Amino acid sequence: VQMRTEGTAAASAASHLLACFSAVSLGLLGPDITSLSHPNAAWAALPMPEAEYARLAEVRGQLQDQKNAAAEVILTRSLELWQKSDQPPLEIATILKDRGNARQLNNPQGALEDLDAALKLYSQMSAEEQPNEDVVGATFLRGQVNQRLSQLEAAERDFSAALDL
Repeated sequence: VQMRTEGTAAASAASHLLACFSAVSLGLLGPDITSLSHPNAAWAALPMPEAEYARLAEVRGQLQDQKNAAAEVILTRSLELWQKSDQPPLEIATILKDRGNARQLNNPQGALEDLDAALKLYSQMSAEEQPNEDVVGATFLRGQVNQRLSQLEAAERDFSAALDL
């Protein structure tokens, strides 16, 4: 019983750590993501299970370890769940950006589609909601993908836009 309690406590601590990390990395004002308002009040009552946030935390490590295929599988499942449950556009854009990162080597066209979709979501946000660092990162990454696809004019536009942000 004690091992189970320790495991549950560790999982809970990991979930809270991820929530804080996500809030900070998403450019929010503080580490308390419970204060986020959702545009659709009916869905605001249906928060994502902590296990789903834990899966996304796992993805960060996989991307750092160049385990892109494994990360892409988790991100695809997460994206489907986030979209079905009408989660905030900021969270969906972040998942799309991360999946674009995971796809850039093995599926650059898919990466480009993800990054275009993420940047479209970011552009629909108000200036206060829009996480500038994530927009710059997604724009620069899209430039790298365009360069990989030999779309050099598009790559140059993205690199210039990233520098201007």
